[in-house]
Amino acid sequence: DILLVGFGAPKQELWIDAARDLPISTMVGIGGTFGFYTTKKRAPKLFSALHLEWLFRALTEPGHAKRAWRAVVVFSCVALMSLTKRKHS
Repeated sequence: DILLVGFGAPKQELWIDAARDLPISTMVGIGGTFGFYTTKKRAPKLFSALHLEWLFRALTEPGHAKRAWRAVVVFSCVALMSLTKRKHS
């Protein structure tokens, strides 16, 4: 009994929380995974080989650019600053 929920954040998390009384043992938020494997154009092999599929999506899907920036660049900077502060404490 597994339910995969692909509404994207935060909608899927809110929906899973609201549906917690359903008789399902496991609910997993998988974001855009369904679209990625069914309808989205895959990145060229060069992007895939360099692990830059997120960059290809940011360049080809205008709505994805802002999310990719926050997830890849901003999060990485915040994580690195956190590690740096921890080492100096």
